[in-house]
Amino acid sequence: MQFEMVLLLSGLAMVLTMLGLLIILMQEFNRQNSRKPSPQTFKRRSTGNKIQTGEPTRKGSVSRNTQSQLVRLLQGDRSAAMRLVDRERRRNSHRPEQWLWEKVVRDLERDRR
Repeated sequence: MQFEMVLLLSGLAMVLTMLGLLIILMQEFNRQNSRKPSPQTFKRRSTGNKIQTGEPTRKGSVSRNTQSQLVRLLQGDRSAAMRLVDRERRRNSHRPEQWLWEKVVRDLERDRR
């Protein structure tokens, strides 16, 4: 009876240890996935300060139209645009980059009504 109790307790300790390791592993995975690469830089035309327009060229990129629209709403303040998108990225890290930019634009337009 005593041997069975020791065996049961050691099995329980092993299960709890494995559960703890699994939790730590999941937290590390989430922490690493929440780090996103640095935001896409704005591309300028060689003849001025306007941002080129167009559609996204690859998954995860943002259309230049959306970038231009956000910067225009902020009277050309690119650093404010990046701060707003970064904040939204922290809140919605699972969303595509285009969605984040569009959300910031929608929020700004809504707040100005």
